[in-house]
Amino acid sequence: DQIKDWEEKAQMGILRGDSVLSSIVSDMRSIMYSSVTGIKPQVVDGRTVTLNTLFSIGIKTGDYSTKGKLEIDENKLRAAIEADPDAVNRIFNGGVDANGKRTEGIADKLYDNLKKGLGKIDAKAGSASGEKEISSNLAKAIARNNKAINTKTARMHARMQTLYKQYDAMERMLQQLQTQQSTLQSYFSS
Repeated sequence: DQIKDWEEKAQMGILRGDSVLSSIVSDMRSIMYSSVTGIKPQVVDGRTVTLNTLFSIGIKTGDYSTKGKLEIDENKLRAAIEADPDAVNRIFNGGVDANGKRTEGIADKLYDNLKKGLGKIDAKAGSASGEKEISSNLAKAIARNNKAINTKTARMHARMQTLYKQYDAMERMLQQLQTQQSTLQSYFSS
């Protein structure tokens, strides 16, 4: 049973429940539900709708068990593309609003979120290139632990030397006692 429990724990991985990764995933979910500004309402299937979210064009995330997998309603997506292909494009890629201001699409927002998330991961664990490895939180924790290990190892060696010296002194005392005992026995036996 213990082996099975350890194997299950090992399969979970060390990143399970990591706050940085959880934050990145949570932000990505929020972005998937966010709306894109600067898109005018359109008539789709006889009703006026604003195609400014993934949901409005037939893209949604599944329930909890699918772990955020996207589901596409092809009919709704086709209808949205036929009604306003530019709006569908702007949902993903952003565009320019009526005032000439650049708007971010879902892809832009996801890119920015992932870039910010990678910065947080670099700060916590260090980068793959090793440039920030010395300043990352994990690198600092490893350095602190290594210093503590070295300090405790030095203390252990000092304690061992003290015990060896005490043991040697005790051995010499026992030898002296045995010598004295032998001498006393020789006096009493003669």
